[in-house]
Amino acid sequence: RQTRCVTVEYAEMHIDVTPIVRLANTPDRVGHIFHAKKGTPASQHRRIEANPWGFGRWYAAQTPADDWFGDLLLERSLSANGRIAKSADVEPPPGQEELYRKARATVALQLIKRHVQMLYDRRPNIRRPPSVALSCSVGWNAGGERTLLDEVIHQAAAFRAKLINANAIAECVEIRNPEWEPDLFTDRWPENLDAQRLFINDLNRFIAALEKARSATSDELERIFATLFGERVTTDVLSEKAAREGTRFSAPGPSVQPRSGRVVASTSTLGGGSVVRPRKQTFFGSDD
Repeated sequence: RQTRCVTVEYAEMHIDVTPIVRLANTPDRVGHIFHAKKGTPASQHRRIEANPWGFGRWYAAQTPADDWFGDLLLERSLSANGRIAKSADVEPPPGQEELYRKARATVALQLIKRHVQMLYDRRPNIRRPPSVALSCSVGWNAGGERTLLDEVIHQAAAFRAKLINANAIAECVEIRNPEWEPDLFTDRWPENLDAQRLFINDLNRFIAALEKARSATSDELERIFATLFGERVTTDVLSEKAAREGTRFSAPGPSVQPRSGRVVASTSTLGGGSVVRPRKQTFFGSDD
């Protein structure tokens, strides 16, 4: 049980289930969610107007999917160690994962969330910036032809600028749902200016490290990205994408082997695919 949802844990992922009660005479799916921190008296519990469904539709419209990341990962997987699965038993991957066909801005968001998760896992008593606020910022600032490295820097800098502007007038940043103004995404973070300044400094270091990556050697790139994101798959794909400036490869979509969770990148040219074990879905970060 969380303060505003119930988390259901699975072996490779988790789902946050948030009850909502619809409000009459409002746009579709606007309703009350419930804030009730475990152990606090009922007098401190409250209802909060929210429209997560509307925000999800808005974000999807702001960040249309493309194939660049899937094509890069397929190209890499087909050449990895020369391993080819010639007669794999495959089925379409689960529709809800959609790992291989995402907008560049969304992959940048996931990488930023991963970095934030790593930072705040080391600060167990400090509330982390809400993922939905980061998502909203990415939606506002998506678009443009940028490499993945450029996109991550662009999105981190855009969020930092919003925090700096608020800090300059001694106020905590305020980010609201563009589909329902009463829905305040930053109602619990930042709690004060110190929390806001802490994350500004985090973003300063994050952006500086990414800027350094522009001219880094391969070994330096690996160290930088391993430090920032902590996952070898992310390190490899991000390094290659930054170095190769968007090289594309045409291949059919991936499949997964039943009961194994292994991804098979199929191609008619090679008659099979290289088997790559995917990371946990929580690799991209999540919010309590």
